[in-house]
Amino acid sequence: MLIRYSNSFEDIQTTCPQITSLDLSRNLFISLATVAEICRPLQNLRSLRLTGNRLWNIALSDELSSAFQKVEWLSLNMCCLYWDEIESILEWFTRVKHVEIGFNRLPNPSRTIHLPPSLETLILESNEISSLQILDFLDAKGYISLPL
Repeated sequence: MLIRYSNSFEDIQTTCPQITSLDLSRNLFISLATVAEICRPLQNLRSLRLTGNRLWNIALSDELSSAFQKVEWLSLNMCCLYWDEIESILEWFTRVKHVEIGFNRLPNPSRTIHLPPSLETLILESNEISSLQILDFLDAKGYISLPL
């Protein structure tokens, strides 16, 4: 099924109500609200891949704020995101356990980055992180992977 922003809530919910994993990678979405419009009808969504999108507008209306409430696995690789944008995006993913933010050219953060308390695994592969001091700046209780 081709899911477009213009599909109605009912069309998506009727056609594919049991979807648990959705790959919206490389669509060059610029607004998280567009992604939320697509995901909101998918009540069983647990895994969301957004690799290669360019999310610069990350605000959501109250109506869309619950769109990602059940997502546990999120991929934001190659999205050209900064730490503050990642932190803001993750605020909408209240139950996320696994996050991939590789290939974003992220440097060591200069301040504490607050991560969701549910987070168990954070993959930071192929960023510009130069030392393990990053661990001092990440407010995370789970496992952080820094493949070299």
